[in-house]
Amino acid sequence: MKIAKKSENLSDNYPALSVALIQLLNKQEKNWGYFRIKNQDAYSCLCTPYFPHLILHQNESNLIYKVYWGYSSYQGSWEERNEKEIWKTIETIKLKRNALKPLVYTRKKSQIVTNYRGAIAGRKQTVQKTIKRELQQEKKQRIHEIVINPGLESNFCSGVRTINRLIATLIKDKIERQIADIAIEKNEAKPIVTIAEV
Repeated sequence: MKIAKKSENLSDNYPALSVALIQLLNKQEKNWGYFRIKNQDAYSCLCTPYFPHLILHQNESNLIYKVYWGYSSYQGSWEERNEKEIWKTIETIKLKRNALKPLVYTRKKSQIVTNYRGAIAGRKQTVQKTIKRELQQEKKQRIHEIVINPGLESNFCSGVRTINRLIATLIKDKIERQIADIAIEKNEAKPIVTIAEV
């Protein structure tokens, strides 16, 4: 597993797409322009000409996000046929009866981190180790990991990979804003949000 690098600022390179993905995360419908967004329950769909449908499932209260790439016959004009295709794909995702797997998703982990409550200076080696053990404090740290899974991405163009990285970055920003408002207990360390490519 490798951690995604911030070698380029994708939001700056793709401003219109970034705005559309932010609208998708905020469940704002959009029925005009190049990027169109439709919502149904916890699912939102971004339709872009010549790309498969991007379907986002989000459970904001539990900070769970899943991004699917659906099948598409969408060729640039919004028609009823395409809308029916979107809802059919969403229904199959809900029923878990199809081969669609999320290519970007969140998962929660936790780890124990050790903090030292004071500095140790001017002591012998063995005494230092004993004092160090007494001064260490273990805290639980929650980790929200956004995973970019290549899956069948090799069948898609590089644009899909770029969109996956961009939406992962936007989901990370959204989770960071949400957890900033959550109170941390005494025995917990500040939670972190990471992006990983598997």
